[in-house]
Amino acid sequence: MENASKALIIAASVLIAMLIIGAAVYMFNVMSSIQAEEEASSQTQIITEFNQKFDVYNRKILYGSDILSLANMIDDYNVRETVESKMYQEMQIHVTVKKQLTSSTDKKYSISAGTYTAQQLRDKLIAEGKNSVTDKINEIEETYSQKGRMSIQNLNNLQLKSNSYITGTGTYQDAFQEEIAKDIYRNLHVEEDIQAYVDLSSILKDFRTKIFSCTLVRYDEQNRNGRIVEMNFEEAV
Repeated sequence: MENASKALIIAASVLIAMLIIGAAVYMFNVMSSIQAEEEASSQTQIITEFNQKFDVYNRKILYGSDILSLANMIDDYNVRETVESKMYQEMQIHVTVKKQLTSSTDKKYSISAGTYTAQQLRDKLIAEGKNSVTDKINEIEETYSQKGRMSIQNLNNLQLKSNSYITGTGTYQDAFQEEIAKDIYRNLHVEEDIQAYVDLSSILKDFRTKIFSCTLVRYDEQNRNGRIVEMNFEEAV
């Protein structure tokens, strides 16, 4: 009788232990499932917020200024997320230009018809330290602001004044304006800089006002994380 009681006690202890272990395993699985769902939800939110920053450019009408803003974002993203952290696939942007922009002063600043990456357009037009159009414009501005002789805001007018001085038809409000015109007449390099400034400013302005349309948005199929990895744009004609 005593042995039977001990056997029942042992059996009950084993059963209770199994129930406790089963409950612990169940709770662990439940907690793991909740954690996995939270992580998945958090990751989904991160991807959604990431894509939203680029989805705003997925439209039928956007301007060249929007393309340049996007190019800056892509450059920052590709360096920070793909080069430094190596977490994600590099994003690619392709922009098809149909109407070329020609520089009369320096052909290297011209933008021919064709397809460019965002990086190529950024380097050509606005990137600092890349001998871009913006770099050259800033260089001319700094050159003449240091001389203190010429107003960059009135370069077009100054060029007209120089032409008036050459033809002898100019009339000036004061001696300072006449001296500026004489400087332009005497120094052909100044006149060339003025022409370059006007020319390059026109290229930058004309590109910023071009109208483009988004033609493709591709998502990361390789890693299956749903992030945008490619966008293509085409100039409207």
